[in-house]
Amino acid sequence: MPFRQTAPGEVRLPQQEKGQGKPATVDRVSSGFFAAFGIRMLAGRAFLPSDQASATGASVAVVSQAFAKQFWPGDDPIGKIAIGPDDKRLTVVGVAADTRSERFGILDGPRLYTVRDPASLDGSLFVRFSGSADTMKKSVFDRMKNLDRTQVKTPETVWESLESEAEAVRSLARIIVVMASIAVLLAVAGVYGVLSFTINQRTRELGIRMVLGADRAAIFRSILWRGSRQIATGLLCGLALAGPALWFFAHLVKHSPVPIRAFDGTVYAVAAMLLVAVSLAAMYLPAARATQVDPIKALRTE
Repeated sequence: MPFRQTAPGEVRLPQQEKGQGKPATVDRVSSGFFAAFGIRMLAGRAFLPSDQASATGASVAVVSQAFAKQFWPGDDPIGKIAIGPDDKRLTVVGVAADTRSERFGILDGPRLYTVRDPASLDGSLFVRFSGSADTMKKSVFDRMKNLDRTQVKTPETVWESLESEAEAVRSLARIIVVMASIAVLLAVAGVYGVLSFTINQRTRELGIRMVLGADRAAIFRSILWRGSRQIATGLLCGLALAGPALWFFAHLVKHSPVPIRAFDGTVYAVAAMLLVAVSLAAMYLPAARATQVDPIKALRTE
């Protein structure tokens, strides 16, 4: 079923025994399925109304592009035979474009489409329409009630279905934002605390440098330079540790509705720039305070 993760079944070729096949998602759809969802046919044809009405229709199938590449790499899949999880021999009559229906932003794996039995009562009904969604939902609901008075579920649009499915993702995103905000605050406090402590320890040194002729701008630059070296070291260490950790985490959640890319250069670049900006902001106050050191007082105190 679209927009739901379905456990894949074993699909094999005629020369393969059971257990030698490969996993693929099997969808039973009607002849209007591909047109309703705007799924392009890359080769061959989609299902015809006659496929549903005839006994031979149960022996034809449409495969996704990923399915064709996995089972017949480099060959034309039209006319090829595949054996489904129910041991039925299926003749491929078309190749459909890959879809993104199971996980956000990620192409689905191999999919095998077979003809749905018109008398079957399972599955979902999808209607393609133009115009007001509220008007269409009422019309569909009224028609359903006329066919079956026990139907009580109100129809919903695909977008509404996706939003309800994404509610759990929103909760996870809020938790991640809160934890990331705490991490940023800890980074700011850590950089500020370390630099403040370092400057307090170097009060005598700064006083001597000012007595010897160092201006306040040079003192400011030296503080920023030392802090920048520490930031660079921290970024290198963080990248070295984040790579393996993120790869391991991405491996754990690779089958989740929201998979994580282990090596996304954009994410690393944005995170690094954010940490640099936050660290520089945290360094500014201690560096500015260092330029206000009174050399005479610093030498007298020390």
